[in-house]
Amino acid sequence: MSEPAIDPASIRTALDQARQTGLQIDACRAANSRTISTLEAALKGALNGPLTPASRPADSQTRHTEIRSRIEADDELRACILARIRTLTFDQVLAEVAARFPSERCPSRSALHRWWHRYGRNAPTTSS
Repeated sequence: MSEPAIDPASIRTALDQARQTGLQIDACRAANSRTISTLEAALKGALNGPLTPASRPADSQTRHTEIRSRIEADDELRACILARIRTLTFDQVLAEVAARFPSERCPSRSALHRWWHRYGRNAPTTSS
């Protein structure tokens, strides 16, 4: 077996490519460091600034407490759902709710899902 011949031209080419790659890596590291510094400065400014922007009226927070879902507004309905939701599927819960309550008090599947993710998960369980 003969050893392959070493071509000096290909070695020079590989060395040049390795040097160029090293320079690109250094440039990326410098750019990344600048980006991190900019983001850190922006975060410090956001945390040290006012908690609510001046252009936003203070009363805008009130609206969230005035509008409640049908489930949040109806204690009996909420208790019925909470008693079942941890052991049944959403569809099974809705079927049981429909059997106990008139249609105007029954939430839609999407409303139940929204309520569950916003409020229900953290609500204490009750039995009915």
